[in-house]
Amino acid sequence: MARWSVDFQVYNAVEGFPYPKHIEMETRDSPSYHCEGRLRPPSDAVLFVHTLSGRGQFGVDSEFFDLPAGTAFLAKSSDPRVEWRFPENGSIPWTFIWMSMFGKSALAMCDGLVAKHGHVYSVGNDHPLIARLLNYGAFERVIHPLSPREGADIVLNLLCGLAALFETPTVYSPRSLMVRQAQEVILKELETGISIAGVAERFNMSREHFSRIFKEETNETPKAYIARQRISRACRLLRETRLSCKEIADLLKYENATNFSRAFKKVLGLTPREFRDSSAMPLL
Repeated sequence: MARWSVDFQVYNAVEGFPYPKHIEMETRDSPSYHCEGRLRPPSDAVLFVHTLSGRGQFGVDSEFFDLPAGTAFLAKSSDPRVEWRFPENGSIPWTFIWMSMFGKSALAMCDGLVAKHGHVYSVGNDHPLIARLLNYGAFERVIHPLSPREGADIVLNLLCGLAALFETPTVYSPRSLMVRQAQEVILKELETGISIAGVAERFNMSREHFSRIFKEETNETPKAYIARQRISRACRLLRETRLSCKEIADLLKYENATNFSRAFKKVLGLTPREFRDSSAMPLL
């Protein structure tokens, strides 16, 4: 039974911006309430469901998790692996609030969150994320108009808020500190022909183990990081000095000027000479 519901409408929509479509508070008290992603029509909707009181259940690949008060789940609504329900042995009504969200960026963020943290989140009923959602009950029975920015802000606030549940901004793990130190070593020694194996050796690691940790912490391989930083340094030298392409290639330990020019153009779409003569911004 719906307690209240609100439809959102974004006007002057901007392509690529995520947006909310519907938010609702409802109560269920019968085991007949059972939603399965495989039975829902194909949709790009991302669904957030948060228990306010009672208990529900969320399942993925036939494994079920309890959803007591203060617990939520995040999923793509038509994912055939997921389902949610009122428990078969439930005796207390399940009251929850849910919101549907759309947009490729919302889907991508959902996939990223689920891959890293799973579907189920302990949020708490007193969390500002939930308080903000509950405030939309004041717009019951009306279409709530939103600008593209307002719509995106609702979605991003929620999804980023879920990610923040796992963050410790002022405390870095030993792995994170090691990667930061490795990045500093790479930046200081770009002009010495630094190698991944050489950096790994400084931290008493194999090349493979170091590369795996680096990728997990930064979402970028050390090889890609070094290549990107070499191009970034080359951009500065092209703009701030009159060194020739051959001199820059030699300085940054490219095999020759041709390889340097080829690598530069692959990243920026311009040759070093074209970059030097333009006002292009190096988006690295």
